[in-house]
Amino acid sequence: AAWRRRVDALVAGGATRVDADEHRRVEEALRKAEDQCGDLRTRASQAAADARDEKNRCKALDAAWARDAARSAQRFLRDKRAEALNRRALDEAARRARLLEDRASAADAAARALRDEVVRAEAKVRKAAGMLRQYKAQTQALEGKVATMASPARAAPPA
Repeated sequence: AAWRRRVDALVAGGATRVDADEHRRVEEALRKAEDQCGDLRTRASQAAADARDEKNRCKALDAAWARDAARSAQRFLRDKRAEALNRRALDEAARRARLLEDRASAADAAARALRDEVVRAEAKVRKAAGMLRQYKAQTQALEGKVATMASPARAAPPA
């Protein structure tokens, strides 16, 4: 019986020592697990913060891209508007040029008609000048005849 008590005491003491060692190992493992859990929580919160930052960065990039796209679209529209205005101005200038060409050709035609009229008038003036010279010559000849006819009559005394 004493032997049995001693064996029971040794087994109980060993079990207590085994239980204490096991308890220490479990607590150490638990501490490591809690430390790892804390590290993982820290990493998770850091990853969440990084994700939020990245999301905000993406939003900022999207906003910047949208602003750039809007500016580009505005530039494109301004260029198209300017191009349309230039095209309208060119069309208007071409229309005015055609109008001026039409007026110039009408003025040329009027100038040709006036030149022809001047040529005809000069011909009439030359003809009239020739007729006037002829008339003057005839008048002088007639005056000469009248003068010669009148001279003998003057020389003779009246009866």
